[in-house]
Amino acid sequence: MTHEKSLILKFLGDTPQLRIVDFLLAHYRYDYSKKEIAEGAGIAVSTLYKVWGELEDFGIVTPTRAYGNTQLFRINTENPLIKELAKMDMDLIEMTAPREIPMINQG
Repeated sequence: MTHEKSLILKFLGDTPQLRIVDFLLAHYRYDYSKKEIAEGAGIAVSTLYKVWGELEDFGIVTPTRAYGNTQLFRINTENPLIKELAKMDMDLIEMTAPREIPMINQG
């Protein structure tokens, strides 16, 4: 599966950590297993495990619930860094959105 780069990835760089954050930020209402996060971010599960500790240490991800032996996670929307990234994402969207051309009165 190929993933189109988001504005955040284009602006800040395409790293595994940012791919994970970008995926979870885009789906902030939902929780996912680590395998689902890796798939959604377009990275290998082994890569996710290499960077996962950092994401937990910085409070970027938070556990939500478990079913069976599977723990689910979501992005921590209360984290100040995530709040700033979400704001930056919105600012990038506004800056790159095509501007509306005003209609000329052809009366």
